[in-house]
Amino acid sequence: MELPERGPNRARRRPPEKIERWVEEYADDVYRLAFTYLKSAHDADDMVQTVFLKALSKAPDFEDSTHERAWFIRVTANACKDALRGRRRHPMAAGSSQDIADVADAQGRSAVSDGASFAPREGAAPGPVTEAVLSLSADYREAVFLYYYAGYSTREIASLTESTEVTVRARLSRARKKLRILLKGGSNEC
Repeated sequence: MELPERGPNRARRRPPEKIERWVEEYADDVYRLAFTYLKSAHDADDMVQTVFLKALSKAPDFEDSTHERAWFIRVTANACKDALRGRRRHPMAAGSSQDIADVADAQGRSAVSDGASFAPREGAAPGPVTEAVLSLSADYREAVFLYYYAGYSTREIASLTESTEVTVRARLSRARKKLRILLKGGSNEC
């Protein structure tokens, strides 16, 4: 007699085809959203793994692909926010680990332009628009990513971010204003 698996590490049994489809369809979106929050290719890669592990163990049975995609976006955003909260609570001790900028510098590139952007991972280094978007605050980056890259409406973004449509539209408007200033060469703290 075979006993069922027990404990918190038990993953739901999912067909390999479903998992492969999730990775094919959502890995880039998860990576890009994580990068907009974490501003590090390595941390974004780690977050992709975290999100897909959560999907294996906790994802519900989705009604349709829209619900499925929204779940991955929401879980990614929440996991990134948790990671950023953890960084504030437990900053790295000086000298305990190499700084991201040191690692990037040793590899001959800047910490921001390490190939991760709204373009595919294998693409060229980010241009001025991507760097300007990455310099925005997290709320503005999230709104810009979900609206312009992921193609969500302001109503859908409001639902995903648990805010109002008015708030989402205000964030997009303010982000566009800051981006205009940044891209025209002005300096404005974001």
